[in-house]
Amino acid sequence: RGSSPEFTPSPWLQRQPELVGKCVELVEQRDGVPGSDRPESLFRLHECDGGTWLARRDLIFKDCQRGRFLYRVLTRTLLSSSSRPSSGDLGLLPVGAVVFADERRVVDGRLRLSILPDPRAGRPRGGWASEHHSVAFDPRLGGTVQLLRLRNADE
Repeated sequence: RGSSPEFTPSPWLQRQPELVGKCVELVEQRDGVPGSDRPESLFRLHECDGGTWLARRDLIFKDCQRGRFLYRVLTRTLLSSSSRPSSGDLGLLPVGAVVFADERRVVDGRLRLSILPDPRAGRPRGGWASEHHSVAFDPRLGGTVQLLRLRNADE
């Protein structure tokens, strides 16, 4: 979110102008600002977005994160026909494969990825997969990773 007549960015966003207009991943929430007489919720960004904090007023919440996300398959991963974890089975992603996702969203408490088709890898259709095989006791910790997010294909 950028500055406009209706909006004044918080000091946190003013110190990080590169985040204006960027879609970011949030991993933690804190209610109230320590040492302030004004309670304001703060959200910590995922380390891939800098790992810093932003005020709630700086954010526009979306149902999903769109983009181009690169993953390596760590364990055989079920590919399904819809974003619901319980949806029909389209097959398995093989260990070691590198896949691209164009959308990330939380569905029924699980981080789901829209995996793009890759005919050269024998996957003519896309589908949905969970980033984590099982969910940890604390949702911020994710769980047992089955799809590892990469910065580039050489990782």
